[in-house]
Amino acid sequence: MNTFPSRRSNPLSFSLLIFVMLVALVPALYSFILSLIDYSPIHGLFGSPFAGLRNYADVIGGSVFFRLLTNSFLLWLISLAASLLLAVPVALLCSQIKSRKTAATCAGLLLIPVFIPSSAYFTVIFKLFSSRVFAQSSLYYFGFAAQTFLPGAALIAFAGVVVGFLYRSAGKNAMNGSLVGCLVAALLFAFQSLSPAYEASMLSANPLVYNVADTFDNHNYRNALLQMQIGTGAANYVIRSILQLLLAIIPVILMVILLRRKEQLQPVVAEDAITRTPGSIVAWVLAVVLAVLFLFAAGLPSFTQVSAVADRILPSMVITVFAAIIGMGISCLLLFGAAGSGRTVVTIVAAIILGSGNALFAQYMLARQFGLINTFLATPLTQWLQPAVLLLLFLFALIVRMDRSQTTAVLLACAAALFIGAMAYGGFVPQVVFASGPQQFTMGVAFRNAISGPAGGDSGLMALVFMFNVLPCLLMGFGAAVLVRLGLLKAAA
Repeated sequence: MNTFPSRRSNPLSFSLLIFVMLVALVPALYSFILSLIDYSPIHGLFGSPFAGLRNYADVIGGSVFFRLLTNSFLLWLISLAASLLLAVPVALLCSQIKSRKTAATCAGLLLIPVFIPSSAYFTVIFKLFSSRVFAQSSLYYFGFAAQTFLPGAALIAFAGVVVGFLYRSAGKNAMNGSLVGCLVAALLFAFQSLSPAYEASMLSANPLVYNVADTFDNHNYRNALLQMQIGTGAANYVIRSILQLLLAIIPVILMVILLRRKEQLQPVVAEDAITRTPGSIVAWVLAVVLAVLFLFAAGLPSFTQVSAVADRILPSMVITVFAAIIGMGISCLLLFGAAGSGRTVVTIVAAIILGSGNALFAQYMLARQFGLINTFLATPLTQWLQPAVLLLLFLFALIVRMDRSQTTAVLLACAAALFIGAMAYGGFVPQVVFASGPQQFTMGVAFRNAISGPAGGDSGLMALVFMFNVLPCLLMGFGAAVLVRLGLLKAAA
């Protein structure tokens, strides 16, 4: 049978959701234990002395705590404002598209900017503007917003289009749905400020910009991981997670309430399955043209130097495949669980997972404990816990609940797996933390080294590494766009 028979939770679906939630909570709970002890690698977890709440007192009473808190929210507000300027008009425009096929196509294609590695955006900003945008306090906000607004706008606009699609399928006003989706995604976007991409603050180690660039994760990476201040680092993470959980609960509950709100129903016009949709063709052509232009944004590649980057392709592909397989498994468990569970259960699980994700500090400690540092497994095992992935999975869960179809769940799980694979291929975190041996460096790490190393002066080689870093991610983005389109059309059928 292709659909779940009841709208109430069934035991199997409930068990799947609880399992995913427990797996996501393991690093968070481990962080909590570490925060209560003075951890020593020599004595281990159970041999280290108990510290009680001293680590929390050190974090909250520290001279930098208020700076970390204010910087995190200021950077969120600035990047959010920039993202909304683009996201809301795009979402409202898509909500006015009459053809469901065209609307579904646009929804899938809107995700492609999220697939592009943040290191690529970092490079484009450096090429368009002076590097001073990340090295001067007065310009840092501009540089941060310029680098993060496009993927942020893509996620918010996608949420608006998806919820507008849900409203339309229920006979409600699609424009109202788009505004609801943008509102909730904007609130959820807050966690990307509390857990920013490493590249978004790549130069935050410069003391000249500490006063504006230092966030919880940056400070934890620089002080806790590099200097092995385990207890205070874990306490820092727990405090940040509590803030994330509070930020997550409100919009998730708001989304469920607004989706259930009664409206004046409008007649839903069925579309002929074989009707041509010129709008879809235009959207695909435009997306391909923009993708090709972006591939050359770093300049003209020197293809004669392919051998200089070829050795990074295999490790990148290995980590990508591992991450996609693990992401596919987790996504299937979560989406199948959401399809067969009640709204309340899905809401609670989503809020907990969204609030506790990205426990990079504890993930590093667990990887060390199990001997996974400098292996091909550490990154894939944790890549799905990144904020953007969790937000996307939550949106996919909303789509799956439209028709509770197993086919829709599989299609969207495949799209999520491609996104997780793309992040593993082109991202720095958590590779930059889990891999110090060159044999595990992905193309993303190689690209970071090229930016700061000798290749930084060779524009042709830099452009070539840029292309090798971006092209596979774009291809996975287009593949996910097809799957999301099919999933939306299947859910709305």
